[in-house]
Amino acid sequence: MEKALKYIHHSSPFEPLYLFLMSSPGSTYRLLFPSFLIGWTLLNLFQAAWVELAHDEAYYWTWSLFPAWGYIEHPPMVALWIKAGTSIFHGELGVRFLTVIASTLVIWLWARMLSFKDPLLLIALISSNILLNAGGFVTAPDSPLGLAVTCYYMALRKYMEAPTPKAVLFMVLSITFVMYSKYHGAIVILLTVMANPSWLMRRSFWLMTLASVVLYLPHLWWLNSRGADGIGFALNGRFEGTPNIMNVLDYLSGQAIVMGPLSGLLIWYAALRHRRDNPYERTLKFILAGIFLFFLGWSIQGKMEANWTASALFPLIYLAHGFLSERQDLRKVFLWIAGPVTACLLTVRLMMFFPDASFGPMNEKLSEFHGWKTFAGKIMDRAGGRPVVAGGYQLASKLWYYGGEQVMPLNISRRPNQFDLTNGYDELEGRSVLLVDQYLLGGDTMVSPTGIPLRVQDLHAFHDWRAVKISAVKIASTFHKDRYAGATLSIVIPPGKVIMPPGPEDHPIFISADFRDIEHNELITWDASVFDVDRPWQDTVVHRVRIPTPEKRGVYMLSFHLSELQETRWASSPSYEVLVK
Repeated sequence: MEKALKYIHHSSPFEPLYLFLMSSPGSTYRLLFPSFLIGWTLLNLFQAAWVELAHDEAYYWTWSLFPAWGYIEHPPMVALWIKAGTSIFHGELGVRFLTVIASTLVIWLWARMLSFKDPLLLIALISSNILLNAGGFVTAPDSPLGLAVTCYYMALRKYMEAPTPKAVLFMVLSITFVMYSKYHGAIVILLTVMANPSWLMRRSFWLMTLASVVLYLPHLWWLNSRGADGIGFALNGRFEGTPNIMNVLDYLSGQAIVMGPLSGLLIWYAALRHRRDNPYERTLKFILAGIFLFFLGWSIQGKMEANWTASALFPLIYLAHGFLSERQDLRKVFLWIAGPVTACLLTVRLMMFFPDASFGPMNEKLSEFHGWKTFAGKIMDRAGGRPVVAGGYQLASKLWYYGGEQVMPLNISRRPNQFDLTNGYDELEGRSVLLVDQYLLGGDTMVSPTGIPLRVQDLHAFHDWRAVKISAVKIASTFHKDRYAGATLSIVIPPGKVIMPPGPEDHPIFISADFRDIEHNELITWDASVFDVDRPWQDTVVHRVRIPTPEKRGVYMLSFHLSELQETRWASSPSYEVLVK
């Protein structure tokens, strides 16, 4: 111990903190970790209470208003998480309270699983990690997942030591917790089984599998009742796209950065080089490598989010800690890197407490967390008591949270989200609303806190076009360039819905068509004309349109749209591949 203390004293960037804690004769080295944990918790609590919500936090808060067994993108745990927190505290602290508590608990459990060995190294690994710093106070599905997978890794160790009934029960509860938190957690469970194929011969394995499935049945029932919208989106919606090597490079660099800027590569190296003849640690390494390779493979097809590997954080830190604690040369290098990185991350976090200060380029990055309460108030004043329909789900959620009134998203050419499963649009049918979106062409301009100019426009009678289906029943596969071409469209109006002729103050209904370059997905030509509705229309309407073709030859994707604003697309047809010659 004396040798280690002397080493830390002369080599670590954390030396001032260490000397302070060790200055009195009665102090011991173990005071370091409790002191860090208290400081970590207090910082997260203050930040949770004082800093405005991120866009996605506001979105998940809307979920908590409508308790369900599932949501279109994730299982229900994050909504229950926020619901429980807001029942204790109001405001941002309520949304984030359980996240702060869970963050502290997770770190303590990690230290306990490491037998509180080398706390300075563990503190450096945690405090220099971007995901753990952000996850300390920002609520997302990864918040309950972090606690859930920690419980799972604890249960896994107990089960691998001895598959007792108590260990099996712990595994069942932790697996259920993981699966109700985020679908990504299933990867951890699958990799565990792959690393231990002999489990397939165990009666206890099949017992805990059956019990976990039974406990998960309510969510499976919800998925079935919704046509598996949720898990279908999780598996397919995020991975659509063409192969792109830049996505792979972005994923690799992102993993090196979020696990510790500058020190990330060293952490990954240390974790993968860790050698122990221990079934539990071999399983952790298999899980770590499996998660990394799984998303690396998917990154070829689409862009990966850096936080999707969050369930690998414990194996990464556990294994890296074990390796670095035995390699004093690399430990010294890591501590020297982690010190400045931690100082930079702490500086950024402290900057978030001063929204009116000027921090140069950082102001733009921090704008998601500041100014939205004031901006939402201005939007609500402009609406004058009318409902607001705003941009995508993030903007709508942010205005709803800080404006105090329900706001629905326009969902113009955007991916499906939880708002699509609510009856909020039915409540707006035929009412005068205020539209807020950056893609509108008319109305006034208001600049959002993120610096994006938003157009604000009145709409005298709102109609929900999402359920209206458009398809081309007669369309040529080849067009001549720079001419007009014809197409016959079928417009299917759902039962119970009627398209009424626009009133004197209403916007006319437009039907538009656009050609997109198939190689670059760029909009090449776009044309809109008034959709003449002179009588109430319902069921199926057949409509003939004339559209201008592109000036250049090539292969294009042609699609058709309906809306009440000329420049928007509220109901869209499938895309049709056509040749322009």
